[in-house]
Amino acid sequence: MSSGTGTTGTSFQRARRPEQKERRRQDILAAASTLGARDGVRAVTLTDIAAEAGVHKSAVLRYFETREAVFLLLTAEAWQDWAATVDKALHGSPRSGPEDAESLTVARAQRDEAVRRLAGSGDAADEVTDRAAEQAADQAAGHVAGQVTDRAAGKMTEHVTDQAAGHVAGQVTDHVTGQVTEHVTGQVTEQVTEQVAGVLAATLAERPLFCDLLAHAPLHLERGVSEQEVRGFKLTTLDAVDRIVRALRIALPGLTGTQAVDLVAGVTAMAAALWQTANPPETLARLYVQDPRLGHAAVEFTPRLKRLTAMLLTGATAQRDA
Repeated sequence: MSSGTGTTGTSFQRARRPEQKERRRQDILAAASTLGARDGVRAVTLTDIAAEAGVHKSAVLRYFETREAVFLLLTAEAWQDWAATVDKALHGSPRSGPEDAESLTVARAQRDEAVRRLAGSGDAADEVTDRAAEQAADQAAGHVAGQVTDRAAGKMTEHVTDQAAGHVAGQVTDHVTGQVTEHVTGQVTEQVTEQVAGVLAATLAERPLFCDLLAHAPLHLERGVSEQEVRGFKLTTLDAVDRIVRALRIALPGLTGTQAVDLVAGVTAMAAALWQTANPPETLARLYVQDPRLGHAAVEFTPRLKRLTAMLLTGATAQRDA
């Protein structure tokens, strides 16, 4: 519950000019954000928000139809903020954030170097091919020369040699290239997958209110506002998801659009659930201390979310390669 100190003072004055109204609206959102982060979204009432913002409850209702409308707008803004952060992190742009973003940049550089090495492996394959072709030519020439005249043998040897050399060259090149490609691709994909999972988990952990809102949005917030407000919220969310999907597909080029959308849905659903169990109310926290058998329910949010996200990514890449 709010202490009622307010963010705009105890003296209430009605906002009349457009800039005053916008300031009042932002004060209300800031108050709801402060209380939601401190007390949990579930515990915050419209009266609490009004008191924290230093206005009457009726004043809040001039800007927002319901308590749910306030928090739904905060959820939409949080989606946009998270999408922008993930986009920057996955593209290696400078930001103050998890070390995984820097590691991802290193992984990309290693991937590019591996591709260059793979392109250069053709020289080694050519050397092996030349040796194999010489051996095949000698064998073919000896076999043919024993059956026909010298002139016919010469012509047939040339023909058989070309065929044998071409066949061996193709086999050797395919084998060498296939092995190198498989090895490099597997190593790079695994490393990049781990880094992407780290970025997603860490950026969500940095946003505890967003994680809490993710659980409440479909259960309560969307059901307590008008159709127009729900439409606006979903369009804003879709825009954020599209941005994250584009960033994911750049980081993992083989990922399909559907797989990337499913990944975002899965990660945010897990974040919503894990945040609730990782931050239990006081009664449950005491119970976990009193009975260690139940302590497993109090999970560590970031490590588990990262592991589960990596599992989703691994499954998606395996499905792609199958």
